[in-house]
Amino acid sequence: GYEDKYVFGRRANGIYIPRYQNFNGDKRDYLRGFGYQGSASRAGWSREIAELSIGSDLKAALSEPGGWGFGMMGFGEVLPHHDNFMTLDKTVKDKWGLPVIKIDAELKENEMKMRKDMQADAIEMLTHAGVKDVHGYDGNAVLGRGIHEMGTARMGADPKTSVVNKNNQIWE
Repeated sequence: GYEDKYVFGRRANGIYIPRYQNFNGDKRDYLRGFGYQGSASRAGWSREIAELSIGSDLKAALSEPGGWGFGMMGFGEVLPHHDNFMTLDKTVKDKWGLPVIKIDAELKENEMKMRKDMQADAIEMLTHAGVKDVHGYDGNAVLGRGIHEMGTARMGADPKTSVVNKNNQIWE
């Protein structure tokens, strides 16, 4: 229905769905939860990135906007596991001669269970809302690519078990 519409600039079509899991009797098989962000847009020039056409065929294909699409991305809470940590690299230095940060962290069982629900719940919501051609997508998320992760610089009251104190100041 909106193939004749195209919007430039700031579109008023972003969504945010806050965390709703593990509240008021909704118990899942993982701790904490996730929220969603999403938006609608028309496909741009990247739809022809596979170079399926060249020359005048490519120009013709890109002279009209692509079809409309809507995407939702889940953003889950990562538990502060003790074996997810960061250290200063003793051999690699930055351009100022300072040691770079070395991060040793991965998603654990809790987060992997949460990711399954992220996809299933999004598909269910969109389907119930009447969206057509709904399909899931797993981007094989890596820590730090989507949100500001916590758990690699533990806060605490003891310098032996934490990196920063209650005022977010490093112990050393």
